[in-house]
Parts: sequence; structure tokens; C-alpha cells
Amino acid sequence: MFKKQLTLYITIIALIVLIIVSYLYSKSNVKSPIYIHDERFENAIIAEGIDVSYYQGEDIDWDAIKDDGIDFVMIRCAYRGSESGELEIDKYYKENLDNAIKSDLMVGAYIYSQAITEEEAIEEANFLLALVEDKKITMPLVIDYEIYEDGRLDKAIQNKDLNKNTITDICLAFCKVIENNGYESMVYGNRNFLIKSHDTNRLEKETTIWMANYTNQTNYGGDYSIWQYTSLGLVSGLDGNVDKNFWYIDKDDPVQNVDDNKTDINECSIKPDDDSYLYLGREIKPQVICEHNGELLIENEDYYISYINNTSSGEGQIILKGIGNYTGRTILSFNIHSLF
Repeated sequence: MFKKQLTLYITIIALIVLIIVSYLYSKSNVKSPIYIHDERFENAIIAEGIDVSYYQGEDIDWDAIKDDGIDFVMIRCAYRGSESGELEIDKYYKENLDNAIKSDLMVGAYIYSQAITEEEAIEEANFLLALVEDKKITMPLVIDYEIYEDGRLDKAIQNKDLNKNTITDICLAFCKVIENNGYESMVYGNRNFLIKSHDTNRLEKETTIWMANYTNQTNYGGDYSIWQYTSLGLVSGLDGNVDKNFWYIDKDDPVQNVDDNKTDINECSIKPDDDSYLYLGREIKPQVICEHNGELLIENEDYYISYINNTSSGEGQIILKGIGNYTGRTILSFNIHSLF
């Protein structure tokens, strides 16, 4: 009798170990190997994210999304009607913002633009700023500038009311308002529209670019910080397809606009509670002590803390973004070891 029980216990333990090993293996291979990153990003930290809007519905399990290896989300908060020209709020923007932040994802926001004047772009920037006020925004605020066939922007371009210079002026007018309010700005566009209709040299000097090109290896030669590589992504916690993106983070220059009137977070002394952790099936969230000239900084008052690449074994990152009297962004790496 005892031998039978012992055999049963051993079998159960072996099955549990097999399940855990299979789970950890699948988690460590969350990023598909078929996507080839440009050699310029050889030393960059790469985070994977999604972008969502009303079309993804309201039943989103954000914890499951984070557990599936997704580190950031760009959320549509509003849009301008392609025919009416009226500004509208995305039905699920608030729920998406609150729940994504609660699930420890890094969060940015965007407005779908159909602006045909700088004044309209400024109006869109202020509209978006009002919607994200007091939210934990740790990524850029974006003007999603793209053509809707026979929409007001498309017609303005076809009628030659807009050209490369005026289109670029419109986008940068949006970005200026965003940055003057202490946020990072970004312009979204697909590869062909960026090449054909933007002065990308000006954009690259004054903001950052989120470039869409649905392929396994983009040949876009301009600068970009985020690559939207598919609209047919699948993620746990979300029904149907979703846009997926790679975010390339330069470890040596991780933030675009540092306010010279504030203290750069990189000037602070930042100490994590450890630099090595054991992965046990839950995301790893190291705590930090952040000081400046002997004064202890307060989370959510002086800085936001986020984590990426922290749901599987390998190298994870802590990202601190200065807020309030502090500015800039700093990144600390830590090791996550597998149980086996």
C-alpha cells in the first residue's frame, strides 16, 4: 500500500515539475524569432507592446496581457471625425487607461487625427492632455496622423491644400503643445505616408516617430523609436487581432526631452533592493531607493516606476521617469533566473 502511495506522489510531483518547466519555457520565448530588427538597434533594449481602441472591446484582461510578455500599451483616447471634423472621445479610453496602469503596463496615449491646420492640431493636443490629466503616463502622447480614404485629410492632400511642409507643421504644432506640458511627444505614420508626405528630417529633430510597416523586416531608413509590425497580433486576455509593436530604448539616451528647469532623474542615487531574482511564475518588481542630495524621493510624486521584460527569465529592466520637480528617464537592469 505504501509503495503504491509513494509511486502516486512521485508521479504527481513529476507532472507538476513538467508543467512548470513547459510554462517557463513558453514564457521565455514570448517574442517571435521571425522578426528581424535593424542593426542600429543591436544594443537597444527591446520591449513589446500593443495599441488598443474601442475596436478591441471592453472585456480586456490586462493582467493576462502583462503576463503574456507585453510591456506597454498605446491607448486611443480620442479621434477627429474624418468627415465631420468633430473631436470625439473613445468610448473605452478611461477604462483602458485605468486598468492598464493598474496591471503595471507602461502606458502612452494617442489621438486619431484628421487635422488640416495647425490650429486643429493644437486643439487635438489640448483635448488629449485633458483626457490623460492625473494619469500615470509613462510613454509618449501621440498624434496618429494617417489618411482615411475620401476623408477630410485625404481630400486636403488631393486638392493640394497640404504638402510636405504643411503636413509636418501640423504634426509639430501638436508635439510642441504636448512637450510644453511636460510629456514626451510622438508622431505615428505608416512607412509610405512618412516617406511621401512628411519632412522626416524635421520630425526626427523635434520629436520621435512611431512607424507602421507590416513585415518581418522593415527597410524604412529613417529614425523611429517604435515599429508597429503587424495588425494581426494575438495576445492572451484580448479577443481577436491587435496591433503589435516593438519599442527600441536607447540605454545611453532613453528620453527625448529633458526640462532644463528641473532636476534630471539621472543625477539621483538609485539603488534597487537586489540585482538578481528567482522567477516563480509571477512578474518581478524590484523596489528602489531614490535619493537626491540626501533627500528621499517619493514614488508617484517625484518619479514613476515601471518594469519591462520582467515576466520571464532573462534580463529585466526598471524604468524611472521623473515627474513633478524631476525630469528625464533612467534605466536599471536586473537578472531573473529560472527555477530549473
